[in-house]
Amino acid sequence: MPKKRAKSRLKQYRRKQTIKGLLKIILAIEIINCIGLWALVFDFTKIINQLKTPVATYQPPVVIEKEVVREIKTARVSAYSCGGLESNQEIMMNCPSLFSGSPKTADGSVPVPYQTMACDRANLGKSFYLNGYGIVKCTDTGRDIKGQGRFDLYVENVQAGYDFGVQYIEYYEVK
Repeated sequence: MPKKRAKSRLKQYRRKQTIKGLLKIILAIEIINCIGLWALVFDFTKIINQLKTPVATYQPPVVIEKEVVREIKTARVSAYSCGGLESNQEIMMNCPSLFSGSPKTADGSVPVPYQTMACDRANLGKSFYLNGYGIVKCTDTGRDIKGQGRFDLYVENVQAGYDFGVQYIEYYEVK
């Protein structure tokens, strides 16, 4: 018998709590009706529904950062110069444009020491970063400069070219 009484008391307690909750809700509705706020609540629901409708808005562009991947290669680099040439044979071999006045590269520009280099025709006009020398532009060609990874760096005079010799330098193309 005690178990049945406990269950019936629990049911009675739950009914009372439910009735109390319903009474609180009814009381709140009555208060709202008495004050006249129902109209105000109705107007708010209209405003909220209007806000839910999609409106064209400005969205800033999404910026996606790209990881720059550079393929670092090693080039065989020799040096050449138009400065300090004495014989016609040296001029003809190293800098034939001197016969017309001042030195010129294949693209018609004046060579700048350590910023100009000869390369294969396929690379003419491209810029490369040479480790230890910075950005160097390929504006000249040479009869022995064939294929990728073969450059001839312009230096200030022939002696600097001899001192430079042949070096293997890491490089990559600058875009």
